[in-house]
Parts: sequence; structure tokens; C-alpha cells
Amino acid sequence: MDESQIRTALDGYTADPPTVLPDSAAVLAVARRARRNRTALTAGAGAVATLIAVAAGLAVTPGRPGTPATKLSPALIISCAGQRPGTPVQPNQPIPDDLATWGKSTVTCHLKAALPTLLPGATFEQVQGAPAGPLIGFILQRPPRSQRVETSPGLSANSPDVRPLNHRVDAVSVIRDSQGAGDLWLMIGITAPHEKDRAIEQCRATAARCTVQSGPNGATALTLTSTPDQTGSYYQNSVQVFRGNTAIWIAATNTDRKTRTGSGLSAPTRPTPILTTDQLLELALAPDLLLYP
Repeated sequence: MDESQIRTALDGYTADPPTVLPDSAAVLAVARRARRNRTALTAGAGAVATLIAVAAGLAVTPGRPGTPATKLSPALIISCAGQRPGTPVQPNQPIPDDLATWGKSTVTCHLKAALPTLLPGATFEQVQGAPAGPLIGFILQRPPRSQRVETSPGLSANSPDVRPLNHRVDAVSVIRDSQGAGDLWLMIGITAPHEKDRAIEQCRATAARCTVQSGPNGATALTLTSTPDQTGSYYQNSVQVFRGNTAIWIAATNTDRKTRTGSGLSAPTRPTPILTTDQLLELALAPDLLLYP
């Protein structure tokens, strides 16, 4: 997904709230219970070793470039929201209901624990038009057939590069501190064939502001800084990480997306993006966000 597609998606959120939103207190309570119960759930040295390896991204590595898409094998993962369901998933397909529920809860409880630590004293607000509250994981609903895919210029609805909107877990928030407000957007999906190779190629084509680096346990991380010359009006830091079969994109800006410039674009509401690329990388590499090993 390139920058123009991301900005279009942000601007295209429906203003209608979801039917049911996760209750923050309930999610955090589940997270605390899950942490207390992890030892019991993984009793035995073999099970503990398996859990640690998978959670760290060691048990499964991405397929070689050109490998046909296959069903991904379920693996034992216990996140802050409890044990991951074993339902298999496929790239570019809607997330099964049980995995969707677990993934949304995992994203929610992790962000609600991690962000206050990264940004002490900050407050979190709902992004205008977003279908969920601040730092709450959600999945965009399947739109009518004519609007079911995210496309780039030159891609048809039958292209292998298009995806259903409900193939990933998102979370967004306006974050406010003493310097003003910026927004955060997280997207976690299933890595598609050749996706990492294309992302690296695009990054190297803009090497002046994008870098490729190796992360722990075989992860590949791309960090990108964008200025108003690229976004139209604001600054943005973003990180894209490929871990196992998980593709994570996370970005922070210096706009609250409510304040507008004279030409109607999102206006800057703080001097710099609310999170640095190092902070975004720390979030993206967290074991809890390895949703698809």
C-alpha cells in the first residue's frame, strides 16, 4: 500500500460508528488474566519452548519469492488477549471471525498498555470519521462489490495486487500532548506473495527518506519519513515490518485530521509527528503484534 492509498483510506472512513465496540476495561481485564495464566497454559518444557519461539517470530519464516500462496498453518500464540485460535488464514482473504475477534482484542490491549508508556501524560481521542474509538482494533466492513478492493492506478478488480478491505486489523487514534496533536494509524495484515519484495523495491527507490533494515528473528523493517512535499500538508513517520506471515504498517503524523488548511487539506497541529520512527519500530516489533506467524 503506497502513501496515496493510505491517505485515501484515512479520508474515506465512514462517520457511522460500529454496532458494537470492545469495552476497554473488559479488554484490559482479559489481558491481565491472560498474562497470569500464561504459565499454566504452556505447562511443560516443550510447550514453553514452542510458545517462546513462535511469539518471538522464530518458528515460521516467510516463503521464498515466487512461492504459490498456500494456507498458513496455525501456531500456538498467546497474546495479551489470550490464546490465538487455530483457524487457518490465507493472504488477500477476509480474516475468519474467530481470528478477527482475537486480533482486534490483541491490538487493543497491546496499544492501550504500550502507548501510555511510550508517551507519558498524553491523551487519546477518536479520529474523526473512524469506525472505532482511540487505540481500539477494528476491521473495516466488507463494502458493496463495486467498492470491495483497494486499487492503485492501472489495477483491475481481478488483479492479484488488490485486496478485500476486511483482510486486516486496524487501529487509529488522535494523540495529544503538551506540543499539540498528531494521529496514529496501525494496520496488520497477512503477507501476500511478493509483497515484501515490492515494498523493499519501492523503499530503495526513495532512498533519501526510506531505509531498509533487518530486525530481530528474521524481521525486515522499512522506515520512511514524509514531508508536506509528499503528503500535501503535514509530516509523517511510518514503519513497515514483515515478520513471519505478518505485515505491519504503522504511522504517526503531526495533524489531528480535523483542522484544515485554507485549501481543505489536513493542517499541522504540532511541530513534529507524535511518535518517532524508533518508537514506531518498537511498537511494530512487539511480540503481541505477530498475529500471523
